Amino acid sequence: MPTKKTHDEFANECRYFPIELLEKYTGGRQRILVLCKECGNKWRIRVDHLLSGRKCPLCSKESMKRRNMKTTEECSYDMKKIGLILKSKYNGRSEKVSIECIKCGYEWSAYPTNKLSCKKCANIACSEKMRKPQTPVFDDGFILKYNVCGKIVTIDKSNEHLITHSIRFDSKGYPLTGRKLIHKLIMPEHGSIVDHIDRNPANNLKSNLRYVTKSQNSMNAKVRRDSGTGVRGIGYNRNKKLFVVNICKDRENRYVGCYKSKQDAIVARKQAEKELFGEYAPA
Repeated sequence: MPTKKTHDEFANECRYFPIELLEKYTGGRQRILVLCKECGNKWRIRVDHLLSGRKCPLCSKESMKRRNMKTTEECSYDMKKIGLILKSKYNGRSEKVSIECIKCGYEWSAYPTNKLSCKKCANIACSEKMRKPQTPVFDDGFILKYNVCGKIVTIDKSNEHLITHSIRFDSKGYPLTGRKLIHKLIMPEHGSIVDHIDRNPANNLKSNLRYVTKSQNSMNAKVRRDSGTGVRGIGYNRNKKLFVVNICKDRENRYVGCYKSKQDAIVARKQAEKELFGEYAPA
């Protein structure tokens, strides 16, 4: 049977580690208090972990931070790509640096991560020039069309003054100018919801927009991505090999019927939509 280590024997095994034992070793897998000689950090660690070479957590964290931190040259290169010049030394993300705009020469101090994420000058006049709206690809005096990342955004000529910044799309596919949704600028919401009649969020002609309630808006909703049939309100029963049609209005689900062919199910669904939804039925 192996003999139990004494404290002196354990301390002898730890003599090459940059630590100082602050508690007496009593054996087993106890957690012992130690002091790091390099940074002065005190922490508790299991004896077997200490003997396996596990280092001070504070020193390890600082070492990882130094390894992952960009150099001043790397940060300067990233700044130049977005039209900015780094004027001071980069000492990490948590310390402000001096920045100059290449376009207008404006100088200011900011955290480097903030400028790399927003990619614009702090000078408002310079930023406004950079955010000018795109030129329409179609203009017949009544309708304007903008090409945004391959998608056509349509508005009335009379609403051109609302496009104050370059147009972009949000995560749901709705076009914005600045930070405002275009369809909400054309028809401001006053307790109601603005619905796109043709279910195309890029078509923002006033004739394609209307005020609706939440229930009416759900009537004209798109097909869910996880739909098994690709048609709203139609499911497929694999056991009976039939297409099941249902329709919901005001949170009340109604059974329409079962059909052998998908085309018959679509016709039945369309007929039920016209009867229940009326003018809010999808086109």
